[in-house]
Amino acid sequence: MEDEGHGNTSSDYHSLQLNGSSNSFESTLRIISAIYGPCPSRRLLNGEFATSKRVRAPFERDVSPILRTLLSRRDEIMPGHVEDEDDFIDDVNKQSIGRREASLRKIQSDISRQSCNSFALPSSKNSITILNGVKSMNALFGDPCLGTNKCLTIRYVYYDPEEINEQHLYGSRIQPIICESVFAEHEKVVLKRRAQRQKENTDISIDQYTNSITLASSWNGHTELSNIIIPLLLPYLEVKQRVQCQSISRVWKETIRKWGVASYVDVADPSFPVFNRKFLRGIINHSYSSLHTLVLNNCKEVCDDDLLPALPHFRRLRDLDLSHCTQITNATLLNISQHLHDILEVLYMKGLKRVTDIGLTAICESCLLLRVLELSEVPITDESPIHKLKNLEALYMRDNYLLTNKSIDVITTQCTHLSQLTLWGCTRIKTLHLLTNNLHLLNLWGCHGLNDDVAKNMHSLPSLRSLVLSECHRLTDKFIFELSKAIPYIYHLHLRYLRRITDASVRCISTTMKNIYTLDFTYCTSISPAAFLELVTLKPNLSELRLAYCPLDERTVIRISQEISKEHNFLSVLDLQGIFIDDHAHVLERVGDILHRTGFSACDGYFSRPVQWSREVQERFDCDIICERLGVKLERRTSDTDLIYGIEF
Repeated sequence: MEDEGHGNTSSDYHSLQLNGSSNSFESTLRIISAIYGPCPSRRLLNGEFATSKRVRAPFERDVSPILRTLLSRRDEIMPGHVEDEDDFIDDVNKQSIGRREASLRKIQSDISRQSCNSFALPSSKNSITILNGVKSMNALFGDPCLGTNKCLTIRYVYYDPEEINEQHLYGSRIQPIICESVFAEHEKVVLKRRAQRQKENTDISIDQYTNSITLASSWNGHTELSNIIIPLLLPYLEVKQRVQCQSISRVWKETIRKWGVASYVDVADPSFPVFNRKFLRGIINHSYSSLHTLVLNNCKEVCDDDLLPALPHFRRLRDLDLSHCTQITNATLLNISQHLHDILEVLYMKGLKRVTDIGLTAICESCLLLRVLELSEVPITDESPIHKLKNLEALYMRDNYLLTNKSIDVITTQCTHLSQLTLWGCTRIKTLHLLTNNLHLLNLWGCHGLNDDVAKNMHSLPSLRSLVLSECHRLTDKFIFELSKAIPYIYHLHLRYLRRITDASVRCISTTMKNIYTLDFTYCTSISPAAFLELVTLKPNLSELRLAYCPLDERTVIRISQEISKEHNFLSVLDLQGIFIDDHAHVLERVGDILHRTGFSACDGYFSRPVQWSREVQERFDCDIICERLGVKLERRTSDTDLIYGIEF
């Protein structure tokens, strides 16, 4: 099986785990690829829609190593395992720093011995949870596509133990079950077993059942049997097939209406041939008891009248996306606050121009279970009591230009569970007061009022892994120096359009930020080509480097590509789109020829290959997972020569 852009995986299909005798196998799971990027049909940062692989590629991130590490550590030291936790604390709570380092290395020592490709699972399990939904994907993976709804697409192979045993006995080749699952940005990631392939010349297909004209009469009167079979059958049917099954008999109709026709409805779903207001009302009316996610993104014809009759009847609706439904008004929000206040957890309201502080206030005072809230481009003011949503984990605000420090400071000090905070384009913010220890991602794109002093307030962010400072035009080298002292352990740093930073900032990042994984210098025109070459040389563990529209010369670009092609370099993404070089096309062609030898693919100056981790990166990430599960604070202190791990409780 050849996976586009991720190499050939057929050679790994026979790495099975034996359990007991030679004829007994454990279940085995292998992640082929995992891509985190924009949802289909969403508008990207460059204004295009994510409708093709070529368009999406620069905005996607290969996260398969992260998921493999999470999967390999799923049974490691977990809260509640008292003996393991006490042993760990006893080991690391020594007075000597050397002893503390040794305890961490002991926990990490098995990394180099284990394969992170295939994982044995108990045969009794029908699924395995990799991400439990508590921490969002942006917080874990970084944000590869700012300002756009994202999803995680996982392709994995599952070896069924019964089928393996059967084929092993008869000497036939084991054919893996290849699955693909897509998960929304804040959704729990559960990889499930799929139904086994049908044997030849046996079971009748679902289509034959639903199209049979004699089926209705054969099921008349079998109420008890129907109540057993229908719940088992529904998960394998598409929405259209579920609707058709209601015509089989009165019993089927009543049972399907009870269980619901759809649990997830998205206007961008290609299985819906026509999605209009009539269709929306119909599918909602048949799904009161089952619908948990309703995505109406960019459905501009939807209005209050389409939703108001249905809102009182929803029993399970947790996720609601009304982004760019421009006819929605405060009336819908008032009804949401009245009828969904005890179940709603995720609410996207991006671009609702007719919504005001009145509607948002109702939401903030009633829907206290909200974990995720999107308010971008909504004309709200400081009067909206967003700070009352104490359970918020992710808050997205873009171009809410009426907000000031009066409301932002209250949010950042009282919403202490925030792991993501986006203040993109909040131009009236002058300072930041951040008192949450849980913040993993902070997006300050376009906050023009911030100056170098804001770095001093970031000492209180021990968990920060991703920081976006694009178009914060007043920031200089002084800010980067202070930032390297405040959070030297950061993974993802976006510095687009910071034209006041120079070579000094690049050297500071190279020498002090030991964990840096992603760097974006797009349009940083005051940095010399020599500084970028030095960065690539000194940071072989760097995974993504974006130098689009930077002042590079042909000689330096060729030397950078040669450095990346070396065996010890693990860069997986190099963005050279729009670089200022004469004969631009010829230079990029030469770069492509050099990088192609090490597995890179090229697209208009954007070069990428499957992510590879060095042992150092693997151990660092693994250490973070263990410490986070234990509730241990991991403090990193940097020196000129090495990275020292310290443990604080």
